[in-house]
Amino acid sequence: MFRNIINFFIDALILHLASRFFPDCCRIEGWKCLLISTLVIWGITMLIVVAMIVVAAIGAGIFNNPLMIIVAVIVALLSPTLAILALSYLEIGFWVNGFWTALVIGICSCIFSIRSPKKDESSSF
Repeated sequence: MFRNIINFFIDALILHLASRFFPDCCRIEGWKCLLISTLVIWGITMLIVVAMIVVAAIGAGIFNNPLMIIVAVIVALLSPTLAILALSYLEIGFWVNGFWTALVIGICSCIFSIRSPKKDESSSF
């Protein structure tokens, strides 16, 4: 739970820094819009992740193929990008110049987000 709150603020910081340092590529109109934008991006990203889980559950052996693993990684990287582009079209005070700007912001979001620590299998009881 605490990790999710930190990731929320990291995403908000990434959006704020993008609008501050690259005003021609990304624009956010105030703090209220920043928080709403971050919440909407999280909601859209969660919908995409749930859709990926459902597809993986339907095709149980889908990740045995190396090509499908590559596709899953690409979709995982593009889910924040798609959420940012969808939010940009809602016209709530958040604007992104195009796909490449949204892709850079999405990749930064993936890089700087905090992931769950991997459990050490050798110490399991």
